[in-house]
Amino acid sequence: MTNFPEIDPLGHLVEIRPDGTSVEPTSSSEFVTDAWLADQLQMAIPTIRSQRFKRLHGLDHWLDLAPVYLGSRPRYRRSDALAWINSREQSHSF
Repeated sequence: MTNFPEIDPLGHLVEIRPDGTSVEPTSSSEFVTDAWLADQLQMAIPTIRSQRFKRLHGLDHWLDLAPVYLGSRPRYRRSDALAWINSREQSHSF
């Protein structure tokens, strides 16, 4: 069985600053999806979506990650998501 390299579906996307210049990605894919974040947190995808909805509408929420919209699709910066997860682990360590 041949092992094919894992293709990054978001690898071709770049963030554009308001002045029109692009932000260089820090990894092969700087942006992650709701599914990736849910997998990292071992939660359901609808939970992540519900938290984003609550955050955007000023309701009580615990997920303090600001999404970046690529078209109409919300994505999270991988570095921000990992930093948020690490901060939660540090604040809840015993």
